[in-house]
Amino acid sequence: MNAQISNVENAGESAGTFIDQRTQLIDQLSSLIDVSTIPTDNTLTLTTASGAPLVVGQTSFQLTTELDSSGTQHIFSQGSDITSTIVSGQLGGILQARDQQIPAFQNQLDTLASGLATAVNQVQTAGYDLNGNPSTGNNLFNPPLSGSGAAASLSVAISDPALIAASSDGSSGSNGNAEAMYALRNQGIISGQSPTDYYSGIVFNIGSAVSNANASQSASNLVLQQLNDQRSSISGVSLDEEAANMMRYQQAYAASAQVISTISTMMEDIINMKSS
Repeated sequence: MNAQISNVENAGESAGTFIDQRTQLIDQLSSLIDVSTIPTDNTLTLTTASGAPLVVGQTSFQLTTELDSSGTQHIFSQGSDITSTIVSGQLGGILQARDQQIPAFQNQLDTLASGLATAVNQVQTAGYDLNGNPSTGNNLFNPPLSGSGAAASLSVAISDPALIAASSDGSSGSNGNAEAMYALRNQGIISGQSPTDYYSGIVFNIGSAVSNANASQSASNLVLQQLNDQRSSISGVSLDEEAANMMRYQQAYAASAQVISTISTMMEDIINMKSS
């Protein structure tokens, strides 16, 4: 579009149509990534908000992606990693969710899984199984990772229900250890909170984040609509307004024609009066 606009304007003609098309393309691009425009003569230079070139004159620069050692995609411009500088548009939203919000929720789930498994195993190994044997060393859960990945790696360590240490003393009918295990749900074993309260907090935080994002999107859409309306009022063409103007011009023309006709008739009458 820069090339077409330049060629048309250098020929002394109007490039209004091409300029409108270029504006629409910039609008589409800005919905994907933050864009800055720099006017240069009769062309535009486009960059990201951080200055990475996208279009310079009649040359375009593509963004590329590369995987890091963890399998995460990074965005590159001319060999430079610009992932952290992209904060707007659909791409910025995806990156923020991937790199900030989702990892935060995953960390909370990992904390919950690790703390709960550790507490249950402590109760399990302090009791007796169905056969009256002490459950020392027989964890209910495989010891989870203490950090990232704890929730994903959580798994049950035993497959025989008889090995569950429900008894507190090994006697028949004893279920004291099972009650102790059940009581964990109300104890502050996860960062000072009960498992139920901690999990409820995770769900609340996710719901709150979604609600805030929806509210922010609605507010942004209203601002965008107002800006589009303002731009349309300046550069747009209203068919109703143009039709009204055309009728007004037509009526003005008819009125002017009537004035000319009346003056012509009067002039003829004056000439005839002199002749007579």
